[in-house]
Amino acid sequence: VLCEIPECYEAYRKQQHRWHSGPMQLFRLCLPDIITSK
Repeated sequence: VLCEIPECYEAYRKQQHRWHSGPMQLFRLCLPDIITSK
């Protein structure tokens, strides 16, 4: 499977930020439900 490489360094940085911050945003949204569940 070939990967698409961003055209410039700035696009690469934005992509890495999205990949890094996505799971943390989801965790932050789900955290109250996780804490209050039994």
